[in-house]
Amino acid sequence: MVRAGGGVSHALFRLTTTTGRYAAKRLNTVDEQWWWDAYHAASRIEASARYPLSSWHEWLDEQDIAFTREVREHLPTVAAALDHLARPGPPLTTVASHRDVKPDNVLLTADGPMLLDWDSAGPEIAEHEILRSAPAMGFEARRAFERTITAYLRAGGRPLPADPAVFHGIVDAQLQTAEWLLWRALGHRGDGPGERARAAGECLARLRGAAKSLRRIPEWTRRLGQILGSAGSPSGPDAGSAGSPVRSDRRFGRIAGSVRSPVRTDRRFG
Repeated sequence: MVRAGGGVSHALFRLTTTTGRYAAKRLNTVDEQWWWDAYHAASRIEASARYPLSSWHEWLDEQDIAFTREVREHLPTVAAALDHLARPGPPLTTVASHRDVKPDNVLLTADGPMLLDWDSAGPEIAEHEILRSAPAMGFEARRAFERTITAYLRAGGRPLPADPAVFHGIVDAQLQTAEWLLWRALGHRGDGPGERARAAGECLARLRGAAKSLRRIPEWTRRLGQILGSAGSPSGPDAGSAGSPVRSDRRFGRIAGSVRSPVRTDRRFG
């Protein structure tokens, strides 16, 4: 098994066996049962929670430290995000989906793109997932955004209304993750000092990301309208599914399936 390029959260490897070549991700593990118990309990309670601004003030009042003072500076972003999420949006499409489509989870093979890392798969809003994925494919480069949306439409995806509300999924994910990380940083999840410090840094990063998203949504909405206006007559180098913004990596040869860990092969997603 040889380390390969790609993989941010989890290391990616090329695995060669007697049955073929595979892409393998070594998943980070959590051995403490209490963490999993807390995670599942919190998921049931907090997965769909969207706390009001008053709750943020209550949490930050618990401790007067540099971290909470810095979070307070981001409360205007929290207020703007809550205002954006409160706006009504168009009808959306509920699907079962991967829920984490981004470049380090996609490999291009001789048979076409392959999605790895299905650990987050589950119910999702189709429009939210594609609009989270499009900015991620190429770090928000205009061409990558347009090619991703165009490929989605050509593959049969439901047309996306050029409405700022369809970007709720991006802001909602950033805000909910920031809430979860804030609670961890404040010590409500049993983390040690190192984990709490990392949670604090990630919380601030999510809040900065939410501010950036809110600034970019008008631009993304304009782009979406332009794409929808020209989607009826595909032409040029981006026509067809081969115009993927993901870099092709042929070091893997023909990849027959995905491996979720170095010791167990899972071919359901091949």
